[in-house]
Amino acid sequence: MNTYYFITPQGKQAGPVPAEQLKSYGVTRKTFVWCEGMKDWTEAENVPELQGIIEQIPPQINTMNVPPQNPLYSGASQNSQFMPEKPDTYLVWAILTTILCCLPFGIVSIVYAAKVDTLYYAERYVEAQDASRKAKNWAIASAATGIAVAIIYIIVILAAAGSHSRFFY
Repeated sequence: MNTYYFITPQGKQAGPVPAEQLKSYGVTRKTFVWCEGMKDWTEAENVPELQGIIEQIPPQINTMNVPPQNPLYSGASQNSQFMPEKPDTYLVWAILTTILCCLPFGIVSIVYAAKVDTLYYAERYVEAQDASRKAKNWAIASAATGIAVAIIYIIVILAAAGSHSRFFY
């Protein structure tokens, strides 16, 4: 089953939520829902995939009389109240791990971090969240690699110093 976004009674976008959990989030038959592949927001009772779930939900009056514009594909200025929170870019971490830890992994982190804002303001929210997650993961990989290399380097230096000092006795 698909995951759905829905409009709360306060007019805010929420989700994504698996279809079978919509009832637990207070979605009613008249709640506007949207999922990837749908052209526009529509009432839950008009979505064929939700028919079995909607039959279990008692009908209620929806406080919103007009369906919202699709926030994922329409102008941000018209739908700023439906924009999800902007994900963190992790750009500072990406730069620090590039300089201090591991150059190759850090550069990959910087590339993904730089994409976050562009994708978010292009209203490609899912892709922005994905780029943010990848920037974070590559920064962590860079830091872990840098720490591992430093530990190995210290062990090699100590081993070399220890074996070298035995010859002087």
